[in-house]
Parts: sequence; structure tokens; C-alpha cells
Amino acid sequence: MKKKQVLVLSLALSFSSLSNAYIKPETGPDIPITQKRNITSISVGYDGSWYIDSDIGWGLSGCPDVKTMRIIYNHSLKNDYIKLLSLIQDYSKVKLSANATCNSKNDFLIDVQQFITVHKFN
Repeated sequence: MKKKQVLVLSLALSFSSLSNAYIKPETGPDIPITQKRNITSISVGYDGSWYIDSDIGWGLSGCPDVKTMRIIYNHSLKNDYIKLLSLIQDYSKVKLSANATCNSKNDFLIDVQQFITVHKFN
């Protein structure tokens, strides 16, 4: 009976260590991320899209001078982003960055993709 328990335990530990193994990929995709910027305004468009403005361009590769970042109305994470932005009590004490892409149809917009990060500064 003890041998079976030891065998089961050692097998469980083996699988556990394998499941926690991480293999770093040789190459990975470049994730476009904006620079950390101050928020000057947040507005909501007629279609429900949210627009986040910065005092200077967001610094995104390919369109670094664009000052307006959009969370499109039908983005799957829009409600989560709105909750996150709603928790900010004083915009002068935070900076924002995001995974975003240059908008191919509008030279004055970048579109938020998979994450937004709020950076707190004193």
C-alpha cells in the first residue's frame, strides 16, 4: 500500500513540475506598446467608442505623433477598460500605456488592442 502511495505521489510531482516548465521562445512577435503618457481628456463618441487624449503623441511606432487613442465601441475588453479608467481618482498622478495599433483609415487615431496599463507616479 505504501509503495502505491509513493508512486502516485512521485508521478503527481513529476507532472506538476512539467506543467510549470517554461520554455522561452527563440523569437516572439513584437507587441506594439505606446509610451507612458499623461491623460488630458477622455470622451465618448456617438457610437460608444471611448477616446483618450494625451498632451503629446502616444509614441507608438509607425505613428508616434498621434495624440488620440480609441477603445472601439465593440471591443471585447471595452467594459474592463472602462472599469479600469473609472478607478483613477486623479489623472495628474498617473500615466497610461497600451498595446495599440495605428489606425489605417484615420491618421489621427490609434486603436487599443489587448491591454491598457495605468502607471502611478508620485
